[in-house]
Amino acid sequence: VEAWRHCLSEALLAGRGEEASAWVRFEGLDRQLSAGEHFLQAALVGYASAVAWWLQLLGQDPAEGQRHGGVENAGDKSADSTDSTDSDGDAYSGSPLHRFLEEGREEACPEDDWDFEWRALTWLPTYDAKGEPLLAAAVELGRACASLASGATRTASAGEASQQHIAQAVEALLATGGAEKEVSESLCRLGCLARLPNGDAAGKAFGEAVASTARLSST
Repeated sequence: VEAWRHCLSEALLAGRGEEASAWVRFEGLDRQLSAGEHFLQAALVGYASAVAWWLQLLGQDPAEGQRHGGVENAGDKSADSTDSTDSDGDAYSGSPLHRFLEEGREEACPEDDWDFEWRALTWLPTYDAKGEPLLAAAVELGRACASLASGATRTASAGEASQQHIAQAVEALLATGGAEKEVSESLCRLGCLARLPNGDAAGKAFGEAVASTARLSST
């Protein structure tokens, strides 16, 4: 499992996320999986989810996050989206993260079992957040989405969990020390996801601080 996780991390660093997503899910095989492959598939399911969310972030129009994260969208509620939040719904509804979640939920979590999704993203065999910061950023992005969708707060203060995971994703991506265009664009997109146009004063301020840090660090 450790070898597979390391290969997955290296593939993300090399910009081969699509390939990594296929083989971590054991897709495209023209035969039945062996017992060992079934075990690996189950052990790596959380990593597969993290990669799916990361690929969605990479495929996002850089300007989209800016539009969704701006103050002008503070009252904009998506009429056809499902409210995936519980006590945090008012704060997150219409937020960049909520929109991001709704756009990617079918690909990342087709069964719509968000409690399982959360457990998969928190039980990651041989996970090394400090040693593989790009993979850590993808994992934190996945946890932000799963936390929001399951309606769980996961922290002592209600409403903070998903936003905190985005902040941790930004921090992890900064630790890569990369100046590549892909890293810079990912930082901006992640930063936008921290914004809470409909949140309370503290949530808005924290989101703007994360977004500003990401934007300034990407230049």
